[in-house]
Amino acid sequence: MSYCQKASLRRICRETLTHTTAHGISSILRSKSTFQKNCWIVFVIFVITCMLWQCSELIIAFFQYPSQERITLVNNSKLKFPAVTFCNLNRVRKSLLNSKYSFLKKELSFLDNDFGSNLTRSLENDHEYSYSLDYALSKLSIENQAEAGHQLEDMLLSCKFHGSSCDKR
Repeated sequence: MSYCQKASLRRICRETLTHTTAHGISSILRSKSTFQKNCWIVFVIFVITCMLWQCSELIIAFFQYPSQERITLVNNSKLKFPAVTFCNLNRVRKSLLNSKYSFLKKELSFLDNDFGSNLTRSLENDHEYSYSLDYALSKLSIENQAEAGHQLEDMLLSCKFHGSSCDKR
């Protein structure tokens, strides 16, 4: 490094430290007498020492903070029965439509010549199927619609939970 570069670097550092917001450092550099400069140096060292002492006290207090953890494992052998929902994707029972609600054959005749044999088949036009089925079922009362749907007794063959029998409660 040449003399000019050193002088330039020294000048840049002095300018930066003179205009810093750390008040003590800029006051050291701007002091006119040696006594003032020494007083500011002692003051800055004292303030930095106090800051370091306070920080160490806070860190020590943080790590000495009393804490208690209590972990309790409870083995509850009697668990509540979980909520379970059974849903059959077939909206209605073919056998009931064939026997009890045969008057709906006209509304559902587009499905197949043999009424009800293709109700579970995946159709290319699901919207048409769904619309026709909704229209046909709308002719039934709410009670009859519920009856035409699949019943839990027909779907749930057996149920055991933790060795106990369960039913449709």
